[in-house]
Amino acid sequence: MNKKFIKVYKELDIEDVSQHLLIIGEALGTCNHCSQLGVDPKIRTCPGCKTEFRYATFSSSKDKSSQIVKIANARDLIFVDYEDYRHLIGEIKAKKLFG
Repeated sequence: MNKKFIKVYKELDIEDVSQHLLIIGEALGTCNHCSQLGVDPKIRTCPGCKTEFRYATFSSSKDKSSQIVKIANARDLIFVDYEDYRHLIGEIKAKKLFG
């Protein structure tokens, strides 16, 4: 079997994603729930607010295939596209603002 990572679209609850999202930068991550900085992408919960990470995304659009493999093998995370996430959050905020 030749396993590789491939993008798959799945309907998710955006609020659940927001509450349990780890945003990974160049080396470390940020908890989307409490904004805790310097989070090791290999840990399961935020050291600040103790939120369990279920989702992860990369803050830059550079190819992160090698990092995904390392993190995915160490953790059971669902990876989401950062641009898709930001776009959906923007839509939700706009709807709340203009109701």
